Amino acid sequence: MKMKGKRDYNKLLLQIERSIHNQVNGGVKLQELFSEAFMKEHTEFKDIHSFFEGGSFEVNSAAELENINKTSLDRHVMENSIFTTWEKMKEAAGQAYLKVKL
Repeated sequence: MKMKGKRDYNKLLLQIERSIHNQVNGGVKLQELFSEAFMKEHTEFKDIHSFFEGGSFEVNSAAELENINKTSLDRHVMENSIFTTWEKMKEAAGQAYLKVKL
């Protein structure tokens, strides 16, 4: 998708936000949003489940993901990926997911 200006960029950001919102609410599975290719490129882990396990996080549902201590998760992200926060990692995963789906 070629960006022509601020309007296109804002439209893409809204699509990413919706995608992430859908993921959190069960619309997109975590392993789809955080594909193996994405995880291998941006982390030392093969998939999102091993990433969570590596940080001693148990994530089997959207509710468990929402209840994770954000400071601990951000620290794990910073130490084990190219991202500085979980939010930035989610945004990048959303962008990558949309590129594949669009």
